[in-house]
Formats: sequence, structure tokens, C-alpha cells
Amino acid sequence: MPDVTLENHQQRVVEEKNELQEKLSKLNEFLASKDVLELSLKNRLLMTEQAEWMSRYLAVLEKRIALF
Repeated sequence: MPDVTLENHQQRVVEEKNELQEKLSKLNEFLASKDVLELSLKNRLLMTEQAEWMSRYLAVLEKRIALF
């Protein structure tokens, strides 16, 4: 992203994207670990679905930021 001054609402979107990216990264790391096997199958499936939706949401935020 070029060096520009963002408006407050734009900065909040960037911060939200960064926070979501970090959470998604940690979730994916957990899902790829052996620790995930301690969870029930239902929980693993739900967490995988959560990661998919988080990825979609992240893509939308990135598209919005590209319009700044």
C-alpha cells in the first residue's frame, strides 16, 4: 500500500484486516498441528468452517483496502 494518510474509518479497516489475518494464521497453525486431534470431530469441522469464512472475510477486507 502506498504511503498515504488514511481516514479514520479506513485505518480501522486496515487494523481489522491485520487482526483477522493474525487470528486466521494462528487458527490455521492450530488446525495443522497434532493438538487439533484432541478436539471432537464436530469441533474440528466447525473450526475448519470458521477458518474458511475468516478467509473469505479477509479477502473482502483486502478488496476494500485496495480501493483506498
